[in-house]
Amino acid sequence: MIMVMNKVKNKATTYIGPTILKYGLFNNKTFKGGIPYNYPPLKGLFEKCSLLKMLFVEPKNLSLAKKNLQKKATLEYQALMQLIKTIKEAND
Repeated sequence: MIMVMNKVKNKATTYIGPTILKYGLFNNKTFKGGIPYNYPPLKGLFEKCSLLKMLFVEPKNLSLAKKNLQKKATLEYQALMQLIKTIKEAND
């Protein structure tokens, strides 16, 4: 399990979740300033999906984090399921 608590502003993070055009998220999109809490399209999504931050990992942890997306007992998997549920509810 990877714990990503990226509070350092100068570290890059890579998004490992699904592509969501409405929010400008693409798999493997890298943000150079850390987790993009203030990225305008994502502000509301972070409020609705508390585990979303787990889908942003440092590039050095990318391989392990992607493997964890397939394992139900990991935070990455739980974050992915919560994100999918949040998006589906928003579209209904």
